Amino acid sequence: MNNSLFYKYYDKIYSTKNYKEESSAVLNHYKNLKGNFPQSIIDVGCGTGSHDFYFAEAGCNVAGCDLDCSEIKIAQEKAREKNINNINFFCKDVDLIEQNNFELAVSLFNVISYITDLNYLEKFFTAINKRVKENGIFIFDCWNGTAALLDPPQVKESTIEIQDEVIKIKSVPSINYMRQTVDVKNSVEIISGNETNNFEFNYRQRLWSPEILKEILNRNGFNVLSLNKAMNFSVEADYSTWKIMFVCQKK
Repeated sequence: MNNSLFYKYYDKIYSTKNYKEESSAVLNHYKNLKGNFPQSIIDVGCGTGSHDFYFAEAGCNVAGCDLDCSEIKIAQEKAREKNINNINFFCKDVDLIEQNNFELAVSLFNVISYITDLNYLEKFFTAINKRVKENGIFIFDCWNGTAALLDPPQVKESTIEIQDEVIKIKSVPSINYMRQTVDVKNSVEIISGNETNNFEFNYRQRLWSPEILKEILNRNGFNVLSLNKAMNFSVEADYSTWKIMFVCQKK
C-alpha cells in the first residue's frame, strides 16, 4: 500500500459519507434520552475527526482517540485550520486516556467490526465503560454479522469527482464463513489532469453477531437500551438489517 497516498486521499475517499447528518442523529438521540446535548464526548476510533467537528460545533467538548497516528495528525491539522479549541485528539488506546466522566462515548464508522479478537473487544468495552460517567451513554455502529453471512457483501465500484480530480474505487470482499471474517481489498485510481496514480488499501473485519455483542457489553458494564438500524433510531434492527447501531448505558 502507498501509505502517503492513502492518507492524502482518505477524506476524499469517504467524502460522500454524511458525517454531519450522522453526528446530528447521535446528538439528537442523546437529547431524546437525557433532555439535552452532552457536554462531553469521547470518540473512540475517531480517524481524521470528521464526526468530532460537528460535535464541537454543537457546543460539546470532544476527546478523539485513535491508534493510527497518521490519521490523528490529519485531525489535529484540521482542528488548527478550523481554529476549533473544544477538541483534543490523542494517538493512543482508549485504555490510556486519563480523562473520564464523559457523558457520551461514541465509536462510529464500524470501529467495532475492525476488532477481530474477542479478548481485545472485552478490554475495549471495559475501557470505555471506565471513561463514561454513571448512567453515561455509549453509541456505536457496526456490521450485523448475521445479516452479512446471510446476504454477503458484493464487489462495489464507485467514482467520486472532486474539483479537478476523479477518484475510482473498487472494493472486493472475501468472506471466511468459519472464522466469520471478511477481508476487503480496495483498489484506488486517482486521475488528476494527465496524471494517474494507483494504490491499494486492505482491511479485515469481524462479523460479530448482535447477540454476542450484547453478551459482551453486559459482561463489561453496559445495558443495551436499543438496537437500531444505523443512524435511524426510530427503526429497530432485525436479522436482515445490514448495518446496525447499539445504544448502551453504563450500569
